[in-house]
Amino acid sequence: MTTTDPHRLDPAEFFDFVGRSRGSLIFLSVHPAHALNRALMEHLETLDEHPVDIAMMDLSELVVTRSPALAFLHAGLRRIPNVPPIDVLPGYYLLCEGHVLAWRSGLPAREDVAEILRGSLPGAFMSVVTRRLSYVRRSVLASAEEVTARRLANAFGDALGRFRKNPQPPPPPHTGTASDHDVLWAYQTLGIDADATDEEVTRAWRDLRREHHPDRAADDPAEFERRNRVSAKLNDAREIIRGHRVRQQHRAAS
Repeated sequence: MTTTDPHRLDPAEFFDFVGRSRGSLIFLSVHPAHALNRALMEHLETLDEHPVDIAMMDLSELVVTRSPALAFLHAGLRRIPNVPPIDVLPGYYLLCEGHVLAWRSGLPAREDVAEILRGSLPGAFMSVVTRRLSYVRRSVLASAEEVTARRLANAFGDALGRFRKNPQPPPPPHTGTASDHDVLWAYQTLGIDADATDEEVTRAWRDLRREHHPDRAADDPAEFERRNRVSAKLNDAREIIRGHRVRQQHRAAS
């Protein structure tokens, strides 16, 4: 079984990681006891058709640093059916090209119970033979991890497959009238909610522009170009939000 932990994602790296053209899976942990499912890592490595990059993040770190990733993930969760209406949930977030495709808690589901019990039978047998209950516990935990990992890997693979067949529109230019999707993309890009004040919009834009400013990589041509592209997207997002709010004001006044 895989023993190496995946990349521990720094909040400053978040938007670069989730904007990749291949799938990105972030395990958002809330407590040391909330451990990564290592069997899931092995199953995801077999998804040759839809490869996934895996990273880990600490939810408390996002809260303490007031990372814009929190608002981004919250907005993405609200678009996923049957997810509790909570700001940000710990668990597994599947993303691709800046879109939140799926979320799973990583816990066993009701439909897993029968398969987990079947997988635990060898441990139960060893407990009877050796009269040591620890075999049952280890067997149940191992079976639960494997069954849950298989279900999650299938769900994430299906979600990526659907996205590949029906990709969402690319980030829009800042000219013209923005659609609802464009506006949603703009808020997600800046990592803020739609009810953010104008000052909060400007602050989020300014903070991200400072973080990704091309001048900070003047000696690295490739990184300089990447930062130029990120900066252009941030500028587009701010202009889309500004234009959308002006149109809302005009409609309200008419």
